[in-house]
Amino acid sequence: MVYIILAIMGYNLAFIDNLASNLTRLVLICSVFISAITFFNLAGLFLFRRYLQWSKETAQGGKFKLTPAMFKDSASMVAIVAGGFALGLFGHWHLPYQTQLSDYVLMLLLALIGLQLRASDLTLRQVLLDHRGMLIAAIVFISTLPAALLAGWLLDIPKPLALALSSGFGWYSLSGILISGQVNALMGSSAFFIDLLRELIAIILIPLLMPISQSAAIGYGGATSMDFTLPIIAKSGGTQCVPVAIVSGFLLSLACPAFIAIWLSFYISG
Repeated sequence: MVYIILAIMGYNLAFIDNLASNLTRLVLICSVFISAITFFNLAGLFLFRRYLQWSKETAQGGKFKLTPAMFKDSASMVAIVAGGFALGLFGHWHLPYQTQLSDYVLMLLLALIGLQLRASDLTLRQVLLDHRGMLIAAIVFISTLPAALLAGWLLDIPKPLALALSSGFGWYSLSGILISGQVNALMGSSAFFIDLLRELIAIILIPLLMPISQSAAIGYGGATSMDFTLPIIAKSGGTQCVPVAIVSGFLLSLACPAFIAIWLSFYISG
């Protein structure tokens, strides 16, 4: 079911409007922002992982060795997204309920994860009040601020707009719409692709990071840790990671629209 969702996501990418226009500037903005966000988020999560109290993290980190088998899941997931994109690009036919199809599959998959959580004897209190999830969300949010300011300075983008572009935390369907409506299509598309890239990179990194640092694997997914990347987190780290991911993703999902609106208000008034 994870593979079905990925294939549909890649298929939908082929139908994005005005993808070719302003492509050079778009690629530059996305490259700089996603590089800065990735570096600062992972640096912050690794720096503070001692405070996140993962019982297995230190032992796994000490024995970690990079092997070709570790890339198998990541490579297969990326290949499925690319295959879906190619099929949509060259096929040019719309699926019934195309935009909603992945949402329906995802909702069913999340329901199955909920059943798995219940079978693991986790309580609702454990899921909603996990302190590690709160701390991970705080680290991701705070470490994103210097990343945004650095990327904005390198690209000569005003600070409030740079902060808005970095505040989607992977929620590309919302960030692109908010910024496009308040600024322009280029910046809206940039926000969309920055957050989309975050999700795609998370798909690759989660299986690789999980043996080294569960905190980094969960945190980098940002807002998507409570929905889209949650099945990958559960598959890579087990059900013990699910409550942490839900809390972290939920808090960052709340922060996304609020802080994009705040930063854009400063940009427009300035």
